[in-house]
Amino acid sequence: MQKHYIGVDISKDTLAVAYFTSDNSRIYTEYKNTKKGIGHLIKMARKLTNAHIVLEDTGSYGKRLLHTLFTAGIPCSMLTSSQSKGFRDALKSLNKTDPGDAAALAVYGERMQPPTYELPLPEQEQMSQIRTYIKGLQIDKNRIENKLHALEHEMTKNKFVIKKLKESLDACKKNIDEAMNQLTDLQSEQNKEAIKNAESVVGIGPKTALFLVAMTDGFKNFDDAKKVAKFFGLCPTTFESGTSVRKRSRISKKGNGYIRALLYMCARSAKQHNQACKELYERLRAKGKPHKLAMVAVAHKLLRQVFAVVKEQKTFDRNFYANIQKNANLA
Repeated sequence: MQKHYIGVDISKDTLAVAYFTSDNSRIYTEYKNTKKGIGHLIKMARKLTNAHIVLEDTGSYGKRLLHTLFTAGIPCSMLTSSQSKGFRDALKSLNKTDPGDAAALAVYGERMQPPTYELPLPEQEQMSQIRTYIKGLQIDKNRIENKLHALEHEMTKNKFVIKKLKESLDACKKNIDEAMNQLTDLQSEQNKEAIKNAESVVGIGPKTALFLVAMTDGFKNFDDAKKVAKFFGLCPTTFESGTSVRKRSRISKKGNGYIRALLYMCARSAKQHNQACKELYERLRAKGKPHKLAMVAVAHKLLRQVFAVVKEQKTFDRNFYANIQKNANLA
């Protein structure tokens, strides 16, 4: 049975709703983003044959709608902001309005037939909130540390300001530790073991190991390290057109930027103490590659090593790479 796609553009206060009739006429209405407004949307959707709602990921503002749709048994699809923007650009839409955005989402559903969104488990939503909280705390911690460092160069220091900044810094560190413990407690026993294995990789710290496992549920839905690299935006991309356009290759940066930042920081240690990463870094630098490019390659290598030990359910063997080289030399 053919689906009837309904586009819903979500904002803090309103739900812009649009769909098309059999004669291609656009029907537009607007509801408040409240329980009562969502109830009216549900009633409207049930009057249509085989309704399927398409919406854009707007964070917390759309969570209540998603849960209500799931409870009501009405299927929906979730698009990223880049997907919806790219589709509006393809439609050559010159204006950005709520009715236009809602209609574009409905058209996307009809033409692309996106997969049905699966509501995350309550534990997964809680973990997502904690990860966001830790990320914010880390930003605050770095800001305070930078401010304290800058104050060290002042000729006349204000003891009150320095004291308060140090108190704020201690509070940030304490909150980060407590949030990390909460995030660890929410992991399954299998994932806790995976975190230990990930942390055994030379260069990987506790926070990075925890975030990698928590965000992928122990890499359960990945069967290839390349897919993991693509998921986190660490895979190289090529930009070529014809014979004249040859842009420099770069990582895609499509995944979680915070994870990439953590892996980059881990790469600073790995290029000195992780044998495989150290040789990779030195080999690339010897070829004249920039420092940053070599560091990104090390971060990519670290991610693949973490994937391997988690999938194999083993701790990292520090002598594994050295033994391979030894055997190769003997051969």
